[in-house]
Amino acid sequence: MSKYSPTHYQRGYIEVWDFIEDQDLDYFLGNVIKYVCRAGYKPDEHMLEDLKKAKTYLAIVIVLSLLPIKNLGKYIEIPMQKAAKMICEGANRLNGSMSFN
Repeated sequence: MSKYSPTHYQRGYIEVWDFIEDQDLDYFLGNVIKYVCRAGYKPDEHMLEDLKKAKTYLAIVIVLSLLPIKNLGKYIEIPMQKAAKMICEGANRLNGSMSFN
């Protein structure tokens, strides 16, 4: 185990980040996979916390899939922080409370 490859990501035949890369998943879906795979295995962290994180990222994926355009901040002239806030407000309707700093 190392700081860059902890045991809670090495339980199967392939490390989680290798699976995420192999499947060509984006940041949000990659985090869903990461948190589901490590749920209950990270020392000093309850399984439910990782599942809540996965749920948050999945809610963001759902909201983004409902938007008519991709890369919201790139095509609309608004700051990325405001775009992130808009995405989180939409995800809150699906997921409950969350934040995006």
